[in-house]
Amino acid sequence: MKTFKGTPRRIPRRIVGVVTRSPLPLLKRPSRILVSDDGHGFGYSGIVSTKGSLASLLSPSVCDLPYEDACYLNDGDIVSLDEEGNVSVLWEYNSSSNSLLVTEKCNCNCVMCPQPPKPDSALLDFINEAVINLLPLNYDKPVCLTGGEPTINKARFLGYLKAIKTKLPNVCLDVLTNGQTFSDFEFVQEIFDCAPKKTTFCISLHGDTSSTHNSITNTHDGFAKTIYGIQNLARVGLHIEIRFVITQSNFSRMFRLLILFRKISPLLYTLHIWVLRLLGLHRIILIQFGLIPLNIRMNY
Repeated sequence: MKTFKGTPRRIPRRIVGVVTRSPLPLLKRPSRILVSDDGHGFGYSGIVSTKGSLASLLSPSVCDLPYEDACYLNDGDIVSLDEEGNVSVLWEYNSSSNSLLVTEKCNCNCVMCPQPPKPDSALLDFINEAVINLLPLNYDKPVCLTGGEPTINKARFLGYLKAIKTKLPNVCLDVLTNGQTFSDFEFVQEIFDCAPKKTTFCISLHGDTSSTHNSITNTHDGFAKTIYGIQNLARVGLHIEIRFVITQSNFSRMFRLLILFRKISPLLYTLHIWVLRLLGLHRIILIQFGLIPLNIRMNY
């Protein structure tokens, strides 16, 4: 999430709205955030201005935003303004890689993950619900649900599926997941009823044996639950994509993993192989855990 800093004025609580860079008719303004140099306007949910002295006296505003930061905000983007003057880009309208962070909790603790589990925040639901409500009905770019583990709270996850299906029934939805909760077949049946028809479950599988997979995810029974989860999704006909991150611990198991796919289901799977991109402190952490991929030349 990209965040820019300005000076807040009359913002009592966080505001979420759709960016417009051109003045709109009065009736279309309440859900819009006007971005302009002079900040003139009223009736908008908020105003972002590069000049503090000319900011509107009638709307919540973030003033003195650097010009180069304001240029980053485009028509149709969904942004939030908070009490500290932060302008956060929640959804880039022209991007095909937007996501909704459902939770930062996770039932794994993968050794290569740069995002350790955190307690839930009510702010996530507020932001995500606002984004879904503000997306146009004709929105046709992919939507992604991610975490943490987005399915760890089953009721919340089903709620997101229902909201997206109601608003955007034909959208392509990707769910980034470790697949463990899908070992509950009743849950999978509920998902089948709630999910948009073009939903893909992108499941991380780190090896063809429990010892390999569980050592990477720091779980005792994660492998078994993930395999059962994949089988359950296949039973109801939901689309599955397997994601395999190459590490020193599992690179030699990649082809055995392909054999495993054929055994656990007759469905055709999509397999994505990911190579770690190592930057800054992440390189130090990965070396400590012995995760530098072998026979791969890393360019920095």
